Amino acid sequence: MQRSFSESHANNRARTPSFCLPGTAFLRRALTLCGVLVLLAGCAGGTPSDAPLSIWGPIVTLAAAAQGDGPALAALTPGLLSAAWIGADADGIQPMMRQHSEAGLGAPVTLRLSPVRPYGQRLLPAGGGNLHLLWLDADAQTQSDPFAANETRLFAALITPTLTLERGPTLVSSGQTWHYAAAAAGDGSLWLAWSGGLAAEPTLYWQRLDAAGRPLFPQRLALNADWPLLTRTDAGQIDVYWAQEGRLWRARLNETGAQQPLALTTLPLLNAGDRLASITAGLDRTHAYVFWNIRRADGTAETWFAAGAFGAQAWDAARRLGFALTAGSFETGFNGGAAAAADAGETWLAWASALVGQYAALPVAVWDGAFVGLVYFSGGRVAGYQRVAAVPLMIGAPQVATDRERHVYLAWAEAGAEAALLRLTSTR
Repeated sequence: MQRSFSESHANNRARTPSFCLPGTAFLRRALTLCGVLVLLAGCAGGTPSDAPLSIWGPIVTLAAAAQGDGPALAALTPGLLSAAWIGADADGIQPMMRQHSEAGLGAPVTLRLSPVRPYGQRLLPAGGGNLHLLWLDADAQTQSDPFAANETRLFAALITPTLTLERGPTLVSSGQTWHYAAAAAGDGSLWLAWSGGLAAEPTLYWQRLDAAGRPLFPQRLALNADWPLLTRTDAGQIDVYWAQEGRLWRARLNETGAQQPLALTTLPLLNAGDRLASITAGLDRTHAYVFWNIRRADGTAETWFAAGAFGAQAWDAARRLGFALTAGSFETGFNGGAAAAADAGETWLAWASALVGQYAALPVAVWDGAFVGLVYFSGGRVAGYQRVAAVPLMIGAPQVATDRERHVYLAWAEAGAEAALLRLTSTR
């Protein structure tokens, strides 16, 4: 039996490529960084311990943590990256942050946010150089209430540039929360969308969070809807996407509400035992993209995607994400060098995570079964691919960020002896 992931929500809340990238710019830099032996080890599928350099430079370990996804990333200042994850200390589970600069790694900082079972962290720009930290968790103040103790809510905190806690934890959502999305408004405030209520028939809401981290009242957007996504163009256009009745829907948001929703395409089908793990969305200059990360019943990971031009009233059906190399190279527009030219193909990719923002070529962090890398989209299709670092096993989505100077930061979680190792590499 097949079903869409929206229909299965209430019941559950690859081939390995054998090629090496031939781009001459990458090879020259790799030879300079790590020598022929390391490059060959990477092409043979060696582990990060065998080849501690990516094609861009050193791989650093941010932390060891019990999470499958890479850490949340933000690079507001060129050369300074902030990362957030769920860690632990002598007092138990704790949200933690750390910064990385050209001087190296700063000390980990524990954020005292009264966590219960936090997950799903994201970092976005706030006013005055601060950061909004968002996450899902149970409300610590309701743990003695048998009717509310198990409810999950959306929380926010305001973090200063020196990683001190300015405000928080701030309760944002008004009830049981399943999934959420966020987009920076450009003035330090955020647009939010979240699903909540009954698991079988969630209600979708949109909401604002001001630059100081204070939530405004939520507004209902759709019934029996889930898995929201938000995108923002450079011109400030905010679009919200969601899953409803087996279809992907879109509506444009403004301060007074949402325009008439439009059904764009059908959703990927889930077989019995399959699970939707995460979703992500991104933009190039002409097209929008939605990616679905699916964990199949046999444990394998797949990514499916759909794309459409900004003015399109309907999109093509979702298809599995894969690529094939073509002749030549692809100029990415970022400081990671040229990628190998590529097109759609059957070298399958998984665990997609799109770079937030709008770009001439959209970078999406992915895993090809042996390496974490970036697949580039332009004009609604796959246009380039970069292998970045050897990762033999990945169980969650990597994360990608960029700064104003177009340097790229790529982070992921890989299996360690007792916990996942949160790794980071960059073009700086």
